[in-house]
Amino acid sequence: MTPVTEHVGVAVAPAGVLERSSLDHPAYLDHYALPTDPGPWTAEQWARVMFSDVGGARAQAIWRTLMLRIDPRPSPDRVAGWRLDAVGDDWVRLHAESWWGRAQLIVRHGDGALALTTVMAYDHPAARVIWGAASAVHRRVVPGLLLGTRRTLERRRV
Repeated sequence: MTPVTEHVGVAVAPAGVLERSSLDHPAYLDHYALPTDPGPWTAEQWARVMFSDVGGARAQAIWRTLMLRIDPRPSPDRVAGWRLDAVGDDWVRLHAESWWGRAQLIVRHGDGALALTTVMAYDHPAARVIWGAASAVHRRVVPGLLLGTRRTLERRRV
């Protein structure tokens, strides 16, 4: 099994990671990377597989529990309900909001790796407690999400 690298904390984010976020003064950031060949797929296609196919209903349930305002209906301007916020050459940024804060998921496939960065901005004092509890689960789930996404797209390549 190929190791997934993990960086947790705004101060320890690898160079360039935070620049893809549009959140001013984020309170939380984690970044995970898995060595992989990006194949013929765009970052948006990787994100759609990651959050719709691999994450699926379980991810939707978690996001609803966190009270994120997402619209799970299929749409070209949304990925698994998250608003497609920005697209770069090898990355895509998704955005969702709640009464307690704003969240961004940034998927990148470049430099021989698939990466997922989660960035949070807290807009209410309760956010630290809400995301503090949820982030522990999030950090346990993300490596499997990346591995599952890579497996899914490798099977489609054949």
